[in-house]
Amino acid sequence: MLSDPEVMKFSVRGVCDEEATRKFVDWCLECYASQGIGPWAFCEKESGHFIGFCGIGPELVGDVEEFNLGRV
Repeated sequence: MLSDPEVMKFSVRGVCDEEATRKFVDWCLECYASQGIGPWAFCEKESGHFIGFCGIGPELVGDVEEFNLGRV
């Protein structure tokens, strides 16, 4: 999903390659380990197919860590 140009066309970070996607997954796992929060997968109820994610995660804004609500 993160490598799909159509899905990521409005993302501030743009299309992700495999390395960037791995870093994102590592970041998600670290968020849960250190903060107890992070992105949740959205799956279509009938098919079970992954269709996106949303969640709360830490983000640096200047020198301050804030919580960001994001979705894709």
